[in-house]
Amino acid sequence: MWTGFYAGLNLGGGANTSTSVSTIGYSAFDWAAGVYNLPFGWTSGYRSGVANVGQTGVVGGGQFGYNFQVNPNVVLGVETDIQGSGISGNGASYGLAGGSGNTLDPHENFLHLQSGAVNVSSGLGWIGTVRGRVGFLANPSLLLYATGGFAYGNTYASVLTTGYHWHPGHETAHPDNPVVPTWTSFDAISVGWTVGGGAEWMFWQNCSAKVEALYYNFGSQSVRGQFSPVINPAAPNSIAIINGATTNFNYQGIIARLGVNYHFNFGEAL
Repeated sequence: MWTGFYAGLNLGGGANTSTSVSTIGYSAFDWAAGVYNLPFGWTSGYRSGVANVGQTGVVGGGQFGYNFQVNPNVVLGVETDIQGSGISGNGASYGLAGGSGNTLDPHENFLHLQSGAVNVSSGLGWIGTVRGRVGFLANPSLLLYATGGFAYGNTYASVLTTGYHWHPGHETAHPDNPVVPTWTSFDAISVGWTVGGGAEWMFWQNCSAKVEALYYNFGSQSVRGQFSPVINPAAPNSIAIINGATTNFNYQGIIARLGVNYHFNFGEAL
């Protein structure tokens, strides 16, 4: 009854299951550390933190597959699908770093603070799978199945960092230092795996409806942010510090969807 090719459409939604996006700051150049006897990289923590990025959105597309009914109760098959995705989200982390100058000149022993924000966004532009299916017929018209296999899709992200460097109580003699903002992004095709299950109901001759949930995992992507100089206007306009950062994105989530299929050569073997 179920043997044959089929094709159909699906519509649903998805959400990520790994929402933590971590950023680790580091220093590439630190002239100010030597001047004020502070540790190299003493301001880099302003770009470090963990953002909470919950991705949600609509997915929709089509599928094509083949079923082979082994016996009255078991159906084996293979299915491929591809759908556009609006799964995306954004968030931010905030950092504060600094130190007190430790020099022989008491006029240079003042507090330096550097704060910053790392604004991140990420998502899936589209997602496809190639999966095997193993099903059990609860009755001749209702198929319960497990499925799993290969997944691929478009992963993307962007990172915007901003910063502010100031000297509490010494604003006149030591004005604020501009911190250059940075922006970086990536857009890639990622591969991974998927597993899930569902139920399909043959509600009319050659026509079925299904409900399905899939877990997908594309692993992680690292984005090396642009270097962010701290400008010293009094020197004149020289670079005092250069900080960088690496942001790590995870791409795992769940898709739940409804679908309809039309079955060709219904009930016939190849």
